[in-house]
Amino acid sequence: MNIDHGIEPLLLALAVRASRYGYAVFNGPTRLLDWGAGEIVSHDSGNAVGMRRVAFLFRHFPPSAVALTWSVDRKAPHHARALTFANFVHEQAALQQVPVIAVKSDAINYAFKDLRAHTKYDIAEALTRIFTELAWKLPPRRKSWHNEHHMMIVFDAVAIGFAYWKGNAC
Repeated sequence: MNIDHGIEPLLLALAVRASRYGYAVFNGPTRLLDWGAGEIVSHDSGNAVGMRRVAFLFRHFPPSAVALTWSVDRKAPHHARALTFANFVHEQAALQQVPVIAVKSDAINYAFKDLRAHTKYDIAEALTRIFTELAWKLPPRRKSWHNEHHMMIVFDAVAIGFAYWKGNAC
């Protein structure tokens, strides 16, 4: 199944954490084609689900580039899972001769500076104004004693893609 995406290049943006990943597929800087999140679990079959999803994204939305960030404490017990997942992304990109660009948190913060978005939630709110299709996914503002909402990783992935376009496409 090949889908015509127009003349704009496709970007796969991935946010990888110790046990979760978020992704966003962009068709140029202003159009989101797909987004979502998944678990990176310890047993092989569970990790394979996330890897199959990434392989699906590479097949059906062949990217011109992959923008990736992953933040895992190297001493954390889940580090190996995230590393295996990130290595799989690099392997898929290499198979298609697609560059993988590491997007640092400073670049994300800089991309949202003009929008006066300084916190993760501010950035997520700003993204819902840019990509209105995400508005219904915006979780409530987090209280300091609550864990981060599971959908925030999707907004992290979209922010990575936005930062990529802001820094490379202009």
